[in-house]
Amino acid sequence: MNYSIFHTSHCGSTLLAALLSQSLPTITEPRWSHQIKNHKSKEDIKKHIESNLIDGQLTKYSSAYTHVAPLVSGKKVFVYRKLNHHLQKMVSNPEYLHNNLNYIEDCGKDYIHPKLKESKWGKFKSDLEKQAYYWVQRYFYMKDERDIIFVDTNELFENPNRECEQICDFFGIKYNPININFNVKKARLNHNDYPIRLDNKMMRNIVPENPKNHIMKDSDDKEIVYLCKKAVKHLFKYTL
Repeated sequence: MNYSIFHTSHCGSTLLAALLSQSLPTITEPRWSHQIKNHKSKEDIKKHIESNLIDGQLTKYSSAYTHVAPLVSGKKVFVYRKLNHHLQKMVSNPEYLHNNLNYIEDCGKDYIHPKLKESKWGKFKSDLEKQAYYWVQRYFYMKDERDIIFVDTNELFENPNRECEQICDFFGIKYNPININFNVKKARLNHNDYPIRLDNKMMRNIVPENPKNHIMKDSDDKEIVYLCKKAVKHLFKYTL
């Protein structure tokens, strides 16, 4: 059985991978996963993925690759911020807004979900509107999946072990509880080809951090509210 994590970006997916790494072998955005964009046909992409997957291992993919979920076998987790929280996160740091967007377009511009193509929502007034568009695309791809569990980021940050226990129950494995109070991205857990090892000496010098500090509240920013309403129209039109 293969296990996968897909996500909306900057939403706690690396933290989740670290938490689950004590319950099953876990790799986060290995180099081979970033080579998916070099394969164009679905057959080649699937072959590339399957040739690198290891039975019983959990793989976290980059947020740019939700479109490959239908080609990945096994059980899946989708970690997401609600759209308004996602947009708030993107505007909180120019690097999040622009660099993230460039990579998403580089990897997935040729794989627009059929429902978004049909919606004809493709003219953007800002990068933030593009972020809303791609959030909806990720959502559509994940809603198409059957063997999947959705995890809200705020709930993950509020009670990590509870969420992980539910995921492991879904996986059919035992969860080994663990507390993580450091910034997992600063621990450089991503882009590694080997399973996470939380006893790594590098982690001992990282400044402590409480996941609850990243819980987001609703924003009254007018542009974010407007884009959320626009996105919801497309979601309702094709998901009801």
